Amino acid sequence: AAMFYYENHLDIRKAVEYIDAAVAESPRHIGMLHRQALIHAEAGDTAGALVAARKSLAGAAQGGPELRAEYTRLNEALIAKLTGGSNK
Repeated sequence: AAMFYYENHLDIRKAVEYIDAAVAESPRHIGMLHRQALIHAEAGDTAGALVAARKSLAGAAQGGPELRAEYTRLNEALIAKLTGGSNK
């Protein structure tokens, strides 16, 4: 439901509510964390987005090669966008 709200530019507060609940259920799911980062960024919560993206990035480092490569790329790009080009 969170991604439906996000992708269709609907109520971003609802998207935040749904993704936060999903992450609470699966706090180590790197895909869910990445989606949380995207949604929080869209909602204007840069700090929350960075926390989620960094958690997803850390989790990706523990994944298999394909998963690691994809989520490393996605999260590093989002972190750079949110920090103005810095990956810190």
